[in-house]
Amino acid sequence: MEPRKLIKFGGSSHVVSIPNLWIKRNALNKGDYVYVEERIDELVISAKESKAKLGPKEININTDVKDIKTIESKIISSYINNYDQINLKGENISQIADKIREFLHKLVALEIIEQTSNLIVAKDYLDIGSVSVNTLIRKIDIILKSMVDDVKTCVHHRSKISKEHIFQREQDVNRLTFLAFKVIKRALDDVHIAKNFEMNQIQLLYSWNLIGYMEDVADQIKRICRYLHNMNDKIDSKNFIKIYEVLQKQYDNTLKAYYTNDKELALNILSQEVRIIKDCDNYLGKNNSIMVAKLMEKLKTMSVSDCNISKMIIDM
Repeated sequence: MEPRKLIKFGGSSHVVSIPNLWIKRNALNKGDYVYVEERIDELVISAKESKAKLGPKEININTDVKDIKTIESKIISSYINNYDQINLKGENISQIADKIREFLHKLVALEIIEQTSNLIVAKDYLDIGSVSVNTLIRKIDIILKSMVDDVKTCVHHRSKISKEHIFQREQDVNRLTFLAFKVIKRALDDVHIAKNFEMNQIQLLYSWNLIGYMEDVADQIKRICRYLHNMNDKIDSKNFIKIYEVLQKQYDNTLKAYYTNDKELALNILSQEVRIIKDCDNYLGKNNSIMVAKLMEKLKTMSVSDCNISKMIIDM
């Protein structure tokens, strides 16, 4: 790598000299064009105009001899990797069409445009310019805060309605998470999109990790609610709520630290992890059962996700 000095040229430009050996190797002469490709933190100069590499536009997914979860995983992967069209083909389509349609409808801006006895075609209509990564993070956070708060209702009233409400919002978190991953992936592949978001590659990767940890918190809340709903024994509600409210405050402070880049607050959150684990173990010691053990593990996992976000904030 050879350093070159920038030279001021006119009122608003700078120039840099190009090595003569490179000019000769590419048979360039005075007056010829060179092409400049702008990336996040570099300029690439080439002798020929680079043809824009078109990403994969269409993908075929074979649905035969595969369980529905495998098919759903392939759809999610295709969606996040920004395929414009997803073709699901198989002799068994008619048997699983309802499940596939239901799943496709959970993905933002993905519409079914064709269906036959052995084919379902879904097209991506996302307008990338109308999406903001930071807005998606805020939306996920709002849903999560309501889920976290409603778990306390599940402790006292183990109704089917309260469980279903939390499950529905967990699906909303998943939906926004897949959309966020899709958008971030596009921005990592395209410097112009990243510029529109006013984010560099490091910020995009931090956002990806943050959203992943938040989605994991939503998963734990859903499972806590399921365990509470399925418990036949009485639970020590007072002490459970006491532990849970510490976790609730921890989550609120974690996102506050992220929004304000407060490293001191993030460090304080990390220092509470041992206390939460100890409180969960003490609760299990006094209320020992398989279901309580599962509940305490989910509370600990929630705390770990908060701590992972806090570690990320400290490193930012």
